Amino acid sequence: MSCSVCAEREAQLKKFGNLIGSVASIRRIGALRLILGISPAEAWLLNCLYDADGEVMTRRLLHRTMPPAMGRKAEQWGHLDVFVHRLRKRIGTDMIRTVYAKGFTLSPEGIALVTEAFLASSIVGESVAS
Repeated sequence: MSCSVCAEREAQLKKFGNLIGSVASIRRIGALRLILGISPAEAWLLNCLYDADGEVMTRRLLHRTMPPAMGRKAEQWGHLDVFVHRLRKRIGTDMIRTVYAKGFTLSPEGIALVTEAFLASSIVGESVAS
């Protein structure tokens, strides 16, 4: 692994805090941005929902874990709503489900989309490296 790659990963960990503790999550966020053409905030949200493995992520938990760089402020939920709205617009409204009075969950189709994006980015990375 080159020094620039290590520096880039360190920068991502600092930016996103302890939300993205694993290298797999960092790679997945990069893959989502590359393949789906979404913003860092949208990739972060999609990754959080993917990591929940079909369980409901409460608005409070998503808000609490949202990196401050993405606009998190005490008791302001607007940024989260904007990220969900934009993400639905880009990947399809049926990919993210709202669970009334609880939060959000990723549909099975959404989970498949994230998995496919990650696999596609691996294939692209391998062909570039060869």
